Amino acid sequence: MIAPNVAFRPAPPRILGIDPGSTASGVCVYDPAISSPVVYAAKVDNVALLAALRARELPGVSLSGPHVMVVEMMQARGMPTANAELRTLVWLGRLIEGWGGEW
Repeated sequence: MIAPNVAFRPAPPRILGIDPGSTASGVCVYDPAISSPVVYAAKVDNVALLAALRARELPGVSLSGPHVMVVEMMQARGMPTANAELRTLVWLGRLIEGWGGEW
């Protein structure tokens, strides 16, 4: 039974954090509602990560339910750009598209 005059607050969404790279990306799933909030952390091959995002499933961690994806973005610095940076930008877009949810 809920006590009177107590507002119900839904659990905050999990955060799926991605630091994209040209061939592999850093991935972290953070759940602010539990005492050990980091539920997944790994460096994942981009092809495997894209498939996992589409399937909503990392090894041992479901990505169904309320999740928000946070992605490190790249910024122009007025200097020449390396090929690896351009590949990272392509993967950044593919990962966002593969997620298909809020980011």
